[in-house]
Amino acid sequence: EGEFMGKSAFDRTRNELSETDLRHWHVYEEGGTVEFWFRISQHHASAINNLGGKLGTIPNEFKMWAFDEGQDGHIDGLYSKMFGSAPTGGARGSRIENPQLSQEMAYALKQRYSEFHDGPDTVQQQLALGDQYKQGRRGPPWASVLQSNSRFSIHTESSLNGGRYSTQLVNWKFEIFVDARSPEDRIEAVKDMVKYFNDNPDMVEDAAQDVIGTRFANLKALADTNRDEVLSGKRLGPSLQRIDSMYGAAAAAGSDEWAERSMMAVKWIQDNWDSMDEVEKWVAYYVYILPMALRRLNFARVLPTIEMDDDKNLGKPSTWNEKVKNQLGRLGAWGGTQRDYGGVQRGETQAGSIGEPRPAQESMEQQIDRIDRILKEFAPDIRLYRTEISAIVSAERMKKTKQLEDQLRGLRDVTTVNLLGKTPLIDATQVRYGIKFALRGTESSPAYVKNVLLPLLNSDKVPGIRVDRTRGRGWTTPEEVTPGKSKKTLKENAFSQFGGVAGNLSAKRPASRALPTPALGLDAIAADWQDGGVMSYDVAMDTTDMRYHVMMPVEELLPYISREFRAPKDAFDGMYQNFIKNGAQSPVYVAIGKNRIKITGGEDMVWFAKRSGLEELPVFLSYQSQV
Repeated sequence: EGEFMGKSAFDRTRNELSETDLRHWHVYEEGGTVEFWFRISQHHASAINNLGGKLGTIPNEFKMWAFDEGQDGHIDGLYSKMFGSAPTGGARGSRIENPQLSQEMAYALKQRYSEFHDGPDTVQQQLALGDQYKQGRRGPPWASVLQSNSRFSIHTESSLNGGRYSTQLVNWKFEIFVDARSPEDRIEAVKDMVKYFNDNPDMVEDAAQDVIGTRFANLKALADTNRDEVLSGKRLGPSLQRIDSMYGAAAAAGSDEWAERSMMAVKWIQDNWDSMDEVEKWVAYYVYILPMALRRLNFARVLPTIEMDDDKNLGKPSTWNEKVKNQLGRLGAWGGTQRDYGGVQRGETQAGSIGEPRPAQESMEQQIDRIDRILKEFAPDIRLYRTEISAIVSAERMKKTKQLEDQLRGLRDVTTVNLLGKTPLIDATQVRYGIKFALRGTESSPAYVKNVLLPLLNSDKVPGIRVDRTRGRGWTTPEEVTPGKSKKTLKENAFSQFGGVAGNLSAKRPASRALPTPALGLDAIAADWQDGGVMSYDVAMDTTDMRYHVMMPVEELLPYISREFRAPKDAFDGMYQNFIKNGAQSPVYVAIGKNRIKITGGEDMVWFAKRSGLEELPVFLSYQSQV
């Protein structure tokens, strides 16, 4: 007044708020900016808050099942996976601050405000009159300022925990700020916001819980999916096939010690899988199988040697017990459990495996009913295969052919042995046997011959006999001879299931060629091409929509896609919506080379199918010398 300049809106607001009991705010002023840091109570010495309970600390199940340290790096990278960006350090400590978090917090506060003041849209709930008659929510008068003048950040706090998983706290901070250059209406809006949330602190805590809770829910869904797919064996099959395609041939030829060691370790894991508990399956998959399939296993540290003396544990990694004990320790298992671990307990029902404990005082009738129920629910898909073996048998062994055939029938999974013919040689006889064997539906029959049958035939278990490991010379590609399945074919036609015009089109178009079932996987297709130059699928279907060779499970294609989608998120979302609306409009193009397998076109559809849960995609194959 008089000769002095009047106070600005900024000065008046600062003075007014300084006289107000801001029990839920720390006021921080620097230069021409004032920041209001929310605190849970006036007795809370810091503006760094924690919701406590399930949302205050990242649980161990997330660390175990939602984060692969071998691929994703240090366990603290879990923060980035949850909240969208890496923590940054500075004077204010380690924090995650990005526009997405602040936008989500502002939106959550607006929603909480509307629910508190406007209540539900009862008119809209009672009368379905359409969107044009819907009563709009008013929302806070300072909504736009809340969006521009507030920040929400996550403050990370990770501490070592004596051999266990690190304790990872999820702290948060909410700030409202304004500077002297802001227009008067913005300054007034900030003042109103600060006063309002000072009187309604629960609204800020609830909004923070909404933001953090959504991130926890997303990570829990990922952990649950990974856990279910690993424990059920769904992830195991494709990884084993990929390992076989990388190391199987070298192991069978005996030309690579690491390859032989790998295949024997894989075989041991496969044989013991159903007896493993949850921790053991985690170790088997994430410590051994997945790194091996991705070519990132450190053999010298993780698989330096394998068990070769114990017939019941041939191929068991020498580091197995150590790795399981370490994981038990990280999960906080009782010291005795960790110390006394002695290996996979075969023949006992384990957590995470098929089976159920026998109830106490169970009668004989109840036991029969329980076993019958288990057998019906988990009846295995057993398939029968036949291969021909050309063996060189010593003259001494040929004197006891009956004994030799009995020994062959005693080999693992072999069901019948038939003598097909023999050719005399000098001091030996070349003998052809037809051998049938039984496998579960998920097991590869060529892999069984290469990694199980041939090593047994060439071992001391069957003395006096030698079989060439090369396919086409020592053995033939197995064919399925399961009763009721061996001659089954699949005919695909784009219109055969419809009437009217579509039915007429079907009548005018010849059905596509017969396809053998079950359909071959990519590794089997590649093995046929690489070993014998055989094109398993050489004539493409020709429907009105597209040309393709075969419908293939998406999980077969996943190992061959890039680690990251090759476009920004908004582009992904747009293309994904089109995929959901129209489906696959072209096939996935896969090149089968003598050296490797590669997706050369349509990779986007594999990403979309993975996200949507679609099980199969059309695939067009091309056979090449080099890819």
